[in-house]
Amino acid sequence: MSEFVEEDIEGLLPVFESLKAVQLLSPTEIDAFVKHCQSFEYRLQKPGPLEIWLDLIEFLKNEKMYIRCSKAYFRAMQGIIFQIFPRNFSLRFQAARFEYSVEHRIECARCIMQEGIRLDPTESTLWINFVQLELDYVKWLITRKSILTGKGYHFPCTEEKELEIANEAQRSLELKVEAKGKTEQDAVLGLRIVETIINQALECCVSEKSEMLLNFWRTTKRYGLVANHLTQKLYDMLWSSKYKSEESWIARSETMNYVGLGEQSLFFQDQVSLYELLDKACADMPTEKMHRHYLTVCHRHYTTYRDPDAEEKYREQLFWLISRGYGTNMDVIKFNRLVENFEEKEKVLDEAIKNNPGNAFLWMMLLQCKIKFNPMDVETIRKLFDKATREVYDENHGLADMYKVAIDWAHQYSENDVDEFFKRATFRTTPEVACEMRCVRLKYQNFLL
Repeated sequence: MSEFVEEDIEGLLPVFESLKAVQLLSPTEIDAFVKHCQSFEYRLQKPGPLEIWLDLIEFLKNEKMYIRCSKAYFRAMQGIIFQIFPRNFSLRFQAARFEYSVEHRIECARCIMQEGIRLDPTESTLWINFVQLELDYVKWLITRKSILTGKGYHFPCTEEKELEIANEAQRSLELKVEAKGKTEQDAVLGLRIVETIINQALECCVSEKSEMLLNFWRTTKRYGLVANHLTQKLYDMLWSSKYKSEESWIARSETMNYVGLGEQSLFFQDQVSLYELLDKACADMPTEKMHRHYLTVCHRHYTTYRDPDAEEKYREQLFWLISRGYGTNMDVIKFNRLVENFEEKEKVLDEAIKNNPGNAFLWMMLLQCKIKFNPMDVETIRKLFDKATREVYDENHGLADMYKVAIDWAHQYSENDVDEFFKRATFRTTPEVACEMRCVRLKYQNFLL
C-alpha cells in the first residue's frame, strides 16, 4: 500500500515546490500539508465507505479535473468494489458513462464494462447497460455521419435521415460480414457488435433468459429508428419456441401504441383490444407473472385515464391472484376496499384461506368482513374465530392483530368471551404474541377503571 501512496505523493512534488517557490506557505506549513496529503492518500488506499469516493468524484467533476476523475473511478473500483461491494455495479456504470460522454473514449468505456462482466457474467444489469452504451455510440455515429455527408446540418438530425443512414448500415448484414475492406465502424453501425453482446449475454445467463431478452428488446425499442432492425429481430426471438414465455405476451402488449391529443393525456388506440390480448395471454399462460402484468396495466389505466373497464378488469385480476393463493396482504387490502358486496368478499377470502390456511392476516380480514356484515351473529363469529386459532401458525405474522379484532368485537357484543380470548392469547401463543396481548389486557383494564 505504501508504494502506491509514495507514487501519488511524488506526482504532487511540483505542486509542493511551487508553493515553496512563491512563498505562499511557510516551510512548516508545507510539511504539514504534505503530511495531510499522505494521510488522505492512505485513507483512499484503504477500503472505506462508498460515499467518500462518490464525494471525491463529484468534486473532481465540478472542478473539471477529468483526468484525476478518471483515475479516481479506477481506484474506487479496484479498492472498493472488488473488496467490499462485489455486486455493487452502480459505480462501474458511472465510470463507463463518464469515459464515453465526457472523455469521449468508447474503448475505455468498453473495457470497464467488460471487466465487470468478467467479474460476474450472470449480472443482467451489466449486459443491459453495455448494450445501451453501444447504442448511444451508434446514435452519435449516425448523427455525425449525417452532418459530414451533407445530409444534415443541424443537431440532432431528423428521423428520416436517421432511418436512411441506419437502413444503409444495417441492410444485407449477412453479405456485409464477408465483404472485403469492411471497417470497425461498419460493424458498429450495422449493430453487429450489439448483437454479439446480446448473444453472449444469453449464453451466460443461466435462468430467466426470456426476461433478459425482453429487457434487451425494451432497450433497443427506446432508440427507435436507429435500432429498428434489431428491435424486430429480438421481438421475433421472443416468440420463438426457445424463448416463448410470459415475456412474449408482455412485449406484444407493450407494442400497442399511444396516441397523443395535443397536450392532453395519452390514450391507447384501442383499449378493448388490449384487454382482449391480455385475456388471451392469461388463458395461454395462467401464471402469477402474467396476471401481475395484467393487474399493473389495469391499475395504470384506471389511475391515469379513469377507464371504467380497467376497474372491473383490475378487480378480476385481484380475485384470481387471491383465490389461487398468490395474493399478498396488500392485494387483500386493495380488494377489500374495491369490493363492497359482502358475498363476493367472503367468496374470495374463503378461496384464499383454502390455499393458505395458516395465514393469520386472511383470517383477520374474513373475521372483519363477518363482523361488519352482521356483528350480532355471535355464534357464527365465535365459531369462525375458534377455527382461525386452530388453523393459524403460531409464528405467523398478524396473529396478534387477529386477536385484537376478536377482542374488540367481544368487548361490544359478547362480553363473556373477552376473558376466554385473552386466555388463549396469553397461554396458547408464542411469547412475542403473549407479551403483546398482556399489554393490551392492561390497557383494557385501565380503560374499564
